[in-house]
Amino acid sequence: MSQTTFQTTDSYKGPHASISKILLNSTSSISFVKDILKDFISSENKFDKEYTFNKGLAIFYLLQYISNKKLDDNRLWKNDKVEWVRALLSVFDDENNFIGFVGLAGFLRRRRIGELISEVENTFLRSIDSILDQVNEDAKKETVTFICAQCIPFILIEKLKELNSKAKLVHMLVSVVFENPRLFYNGKFLNEIENDIVKNENWNVESFKVLKEKIEDIFFKELSSISLAISKLTQVIDDDNISSLLIRINEFSINLYKLWDKSPTLSLTKGDFLESESEKNMTLVWQVFKFSLFTITMIFKSIVDRSLFEPHIYGNQGRIMILTTYSYLYFITSKFSLYGFSVYKQVFFSVLNQIRVINNSNEIINIMENIETDMTVHKPHEKCRVVYYLLVIEQIIKVLDDDYLETHVLPAFDGILSRKDDENIFESVNAVILSIFYNQKRVTKELSLYYCNYVLSMYPSNIDVRQLRVAYTAVIKSLSDIDDALVWSCLEILIKKIEQFSPDNSVFVPSISEISQNTKGLMNKDLIDKQEQMNQQEEVSEQRKKQEEEENLVKAALYLRRGYLLLTLIDQVKSINLIFMEELLTKIKEFFKQEKEYENETGDGSGIGLFALQKVLFDVLSKEIDYTKKNIGVKWWLSEGSKLLE
Repeated sequence: MSQTTFQTTDSYKGPHASISKILLNSTSSISFVKDILKDFISSENKFDKEYTFNKGLAIFYLLQYISNKKLDDNRLWKNDKVEWVRALLSVFDDENNFIGFVGLAGFLRRRRIGELISEVENTFLRSIDSILDQVNEDAKKETVTFICAQCIPFILIEKLKELNSKAKLVHMLVSVVFENPRLFYNGKFLNEIENDIVKNENWNVESFKVLKEKIEDIFFKELSSISLAISKLTQVIDDDNISSLLIRINEFSINLYKLWDKSPTLSLTKGDFLESESEKNMTLVWQVFKFSLFTITMIFKSIVDRSLFEPHIYGNQGRIMILTTYSYLYFITSKFSLYGFSVYKQVFFSVLNQIRVINNSNEIINIMENIETDMTVHKPHEKCRVVYYLLVIEQIIKVLDDDYLETHVLPAFDGILSRKDDENIFESVNAVILSIFYNQKRVTKELSLYYCNYVLSMYPSNIDVRQLRVAYTAVIKSLSDIDDALVWSCLEILIKKIEQFSPDNSVFVPSISEISQNTKGLMNKDLIDKQEQMNQQEEVSEQRKKQEEEENLVKAALYLRRGYLLLTLIDQVKSINLIFMEELLTKIKEFFKQEKEYENETGDGSGIGLFALQKVLFDVLSKEIDYTKKNIGVKWWLSEGSKLLE
């Protein structure tokens, strides 16, 4: 390590430069250093001096600067450094010494104090216990919050358990985060721009300034560190305080949702109609929203992670609080993706997995009743709550009570399935129904015939060919495990749809020019040989190539008038049981012949669609059926399949 020179007032440009010089002066005795530091702290602690956040910040960074310079000076003996550190600790350790607490935090932030770190941390924790009761002003609360964000995440959990005021500290930090005007202000930051919108029907420069100042505030920028500090403290507080914390966060989420619902800002959320100045402001609003979600999720993650080893820290009521909070904040979550960001997904799925494992019917119904919402809503954020409700149902459907599902959930789907007013809700409802089939709920058999007819009627106006194929396959695969007679009934619906197909029912298909290049030569490949992947990069490349090939085959098959139906029928070869194998393949062969004859009659001899269908069928028989059907599949292909286009 290179040597450093002793510091002078010329090298320290911040406040209290004279104190910096004295504390760094090697000629000053330890007793003199202690006296000077005591006088400084006493002076700054005087009641007649107004305390501000910036004042605390200056002292914090002063002590951090001094400790860095002093302890990095290689010209000092180790014993001299130890004596200097302990001298400062003895001054900081006085009771009711708020300024001493601030200075000590700057000292602790240095971290590289060697074997003295435990002594410094002990002094710091005693200092928190000592000063917390006197912290009533907003400026001091902000300072404590800022300092905890800098120090708490680096202190070991075992050490934090020694903090007597840990519950009180968590309560104060959470109050600052959600109530302080510089942070989330209980959602009232929206009020700061409401009058402007009501008056001008838009934002002006003043509103933009208010939001920008909030985002750029040094305190706001520390939110991630503050949430880490709270998260760390959740590892050492008891069950009751965990419960209180979850309730407080839930109250904030509800309040934020209600304020957003009533806010005139909501009318300006459609970006297509925003003027440039309004668009800038809306970006800032969503930035604040997203920070609130990040902060809450970090805290939730810590609690959920702890619950994996200490299940007693929160019960069903805690899970209700987390899931309900997320339901009110889903209008923010959905801006990221269906399942939010990575940490959010971890929390969300961990809680749902706990619900599935515990599998208490009454508790599950209690959860659903808490997040249930009216599905006939119109505002975007209200629709988001509906989507969230459906996402939860989809994930826990396996353990959801059948009576509750049939009497409370499914009846509400009728209006949504009959029209596609909102794409996200429509797709989420269908995802729930597919989940019913995947998990073979009691209503599966009763629902199957209706749903097969339904998905066929929805193509192509409301669902695409991929969704059609996935949905039909889900039904057949589920029924194959429980009722073969019903399997054939569902297949007959599809077969009759193909047989009764009318040109009037034809759908848009890509032109030959769009697909011929993509499908040319597909069947000329050696379909048997497999090339082993040499490394992961080649494997990813091969997977991408395979996906593109499959997409091209679908495009080509859709050139046929009944292509989407035949693709769906071929998919079912994978799902049916052995007893239907030969009968279904015979039917497929019959439809191939009909399509060939139709091409000859219409003069379209390109064969692209049939060519693609044959390749899809070959892939199913060679790679996608289980061993019980493999023998019949191979024999059929060798005798019939290879001749389909002759």
